[in-house]
Amino acid sequence: MNEPIVAPEASDEVKIGRRRLLKMVMAAGGAVAASSVLPGKWAKPEVQAGVLPAQPLVSPLLTIDPPTLQCLFGSPPTAFYSAGFNYNDTEGEVDDTATLFARATPCGEIVFDGSKSLGGIGAIVNGTNFSGTILLNFTSTACFDSNATPEFCVILGVNRPFLRNSNEECQPFPVCPE
Repeated sequence: MNEPIVAPEASDEVKIGRRRLLKMVMAAGGAVAASSVLPGKWAKPEVQAGVLPAQPLVSPLLTIDPPTLQCLFGSPPTAFYSAGFNYNDTEGEVDDTATLFARATPCGEIVFDGSKSLGGIGAIVNGTNFSGTILLNFTSTACFDSNATPEFCVILGVNRPFLRNSNEECQPFPVCPE
């Protein structure tokens, strides 16, 4: 039973299936490819460490300054006012299609409800889509009452590609000339 194992001679034919032949070719090809990529001599790995930069601002910023107000004529309960405020928009989307929500405090009078564009309320946009001044005229009762200082508060909104509103800024109503 202990017969020595003899390797087949060169003239002996060995049958190999196609699948096994493909596996052998792939293994030999993989070894050749790996040897061309691997370095000739191994070196100690290098590790580099550093500090990542701070996270950049991810949402666009739309800001406005407190409005300046002037009473043009009339007197409470009804007076005609002129208002203006500066805006800055990192996305450059402010134009006459932007909207304005404005209210008078403390009574909550809605001067502009945000349903019409700046062009629709007769506002003038001076500047670029990124920064400038918005000027407008309006009539308001200004909620004059002896217990509180009435204020005019504004919020600017843009709607491209999605609705964004600025911060709310308020300014006391000026006294109208007699």
